Amino acid sequence: MLVGAAVLSALVAAGLALAPGGKERRAAPAFVSLPTGPVVPVLPAVPSAPADGPTPSRSTGLVTTDLSRPLRPPAEPARNRTPASPPESRAALPVAGAEIGLEPVGEPGRRVRHRDFRARIDPIGPGSSALDRADSRFTVRAGRARRSCVSFESDNYPGHFLRHRGFALRLDRADGSALFDADATFCPVRVAGGGFVLRSHNYPDRYLTESDSLLLLTRTSAADAKAFVTRRPQRS
Repeated sequence: MLVGAAVLSALVAAGLALAPGGKERRAAPAFVSLPTGPVVPVLPAVPSAPADGPTPSRSTGLVTTDLSRPLRPPAEPARNRTPASPPESRAALPVAGAEIGLEPVGEPGRRVRHRDFRARIDPIGPGSSALDRADSRFTVRAGRARRSCVSFESDNYPGHFLRHRGFALRLDRADGSALFDADATFCPVRVAGGGFVLRSHNYPDRYLTESDSLLLLTRTSAADAKAFVTRRPQRS
């Protein structure tokens, strides 16, 4: 509508420029009225902020914070987790062919040895006599009556093995009998706290125990038996 009014004003001004009788009259310059109204500036589009983020200001373009929204605390840095403790190493069992010393768990400096052909536990160390150190050395053999178990052959008395007789542990010469082989066969069993116990092959309810330094076969549980670890044999 405003544009039409402007055109009509221009035509009227042009008509007044011509006088009657064909004479030309100089008319005042015509002005075209432009539509008026409030000026609305066009602002650049501002990208919308995320739901939980700051709100951009339309007037300044600066980022402001909407206090009507709850603020999220800053994310905590990842804390270093304490690595799990490694599993307790399992005690090595006697391996056939190895030359070893048998040490009671928690009793360093003591070893299984034979003396007067009786098996016992005595203090044995680098300062011990050559005979005492030799008496404490054994070679592990596959079990004479059961190969998955073990037998212990004396280092300084080859052909002699630890065996039980009358439930007392002794060092005797192998005679090839089935009874000797069964008496000289022991099955290692791992126990809690480290180490292993030795169970009789032919008396599975009996384990090696200690009484007054002597080794016996006693009817007991694995938890109450004498526990051992393998050590390097004492040398001269």
